[in-house]
Amino acid sequence: MMQEIMDQEERVMLDQIAKLTEENHVEWACDEYNPIGFLDKDDDSEQSACICQMFQFSAVLNGFHYELELAEYINVPSGKIDLSVTLTRNDDEHFLKIDSILSVELATSQEKEAKDIDNIAAVRLAKRLVPLAVKTDAVAEAFSWASFINQTGISKALLNNNLTKLGEKLCSEHRALDFHYAVFDNAYKDRLLAEL
Repeated sequence: MMQEIMDQEERVMLDQIAKLTEENHVEWACDEYNPIGFLDKDDDSEQSACICQMFQFSAVLNGFHYELELAEYINVPSGKIDLSVTLTRNDDEHFLKIDSILSVELATSQEKEAKDIDNIAAVRLAKRLVPLAVKTDAVAEAFSWASFINQTGISKALLNNNLTKLGEKLCSEHRALDFHYAVFDNAYKDRLLAEL
């Protein structure tokens, strides 16, 4: 029961932060960006292979410093999307950490379910912050050193998968915003795949 109350409080807090962000009452700075990259499957954690990009933001709200980590994933070969958001307030007396994870297969979602997803605070934050972040120096600088694949021993099937090829193309062309749109819009992702 206590855990349910705490979870509800965290959802309300994240929803309030999302609303304030949407209404331009919170100004987030993009401090760090990990460019579009490929991560091979991890048998130990049962993590599937994926293409991902990650952003780190900071803001001051009511005198408190907040950090927001946002990661967008497209799983290979399933195409399932994941969004991970972590909100942290690093204050000794008022420490806060909220994790929000969304995992969904948009290809099988009905239109109503897709609209329901848009109401989730983590999705609202991503849709508001990523289009602004891609214009920052942090993103431009990160693409100057970016390498799409930093691992060895990846199977040929995964390397030759169209989603992997799409991720590599978007990375090499510095198209972080297109990757973001592909995470949330299957039709958009399909158009990008058709460009290959």
